[in-house]
Amino acid sequence: MIYANFLIAAFVACMIWFQVYTAIEKLRLDLYDRRFEIYTKTLDWYQAVLRFDRSTQGEYNVFEKSFIKVFRESLFLFDNDSGIYELLKDMQQRSCKMIAFREITEQRKAPKEAYSPTPDELISRMKEHAEFKESYDWFQASIHQLEGLLSRYLLFGSYFTGFKKRITRLCQKS
Repeated sequence: MIYANFLIAAFVACMIWFQVYTAIEKLRLDLYDRRFEIYTKTLDWYQAVLRFDRSTQGEYNVFEKSFIKVFRESLFLFDNDSGIYELLKDMQQRSCKMIAFREITEQRKAPKEAYSPTPDELISRMKEHAEFKESYDWFQASIHQLEGLLSRYLLFGSYFTGFKKRITRLCQKS
């Protein structure tokens, strides 16, 4: 009789450990989904920024709205020292410069009466273009940097591997 009680207690303990394990895995999967959503929405927005012009303004606004939401969520889903929030913030700021430059360029293309820019205006435009080019190059490289920072959180098999092995060993001993 005592042996049966011991077996029942061991079985219940094993079931409790499996429930704990399942709850942890569910939390991990939910976090994975939320973090991967940040990545996919950032990619959508990134592509919208790179192909922005007046004809894609509406599409860009939709992607920008989604990006701002996940950008703000990233503050709560990643460690403070991960650098992900800061990188997304930099991407957002540089994209504003890129969009502004493209909008100014579009406005300048509008047909005007015979207008010839002054040398100072030409120098100013060259500086603007250099800033745009620098932001554009940085922006393109930033997506690879983001992937590197996110890999720590999105490589699915590594985080609870040790915990899973301990639970399995505990339940096998019972």
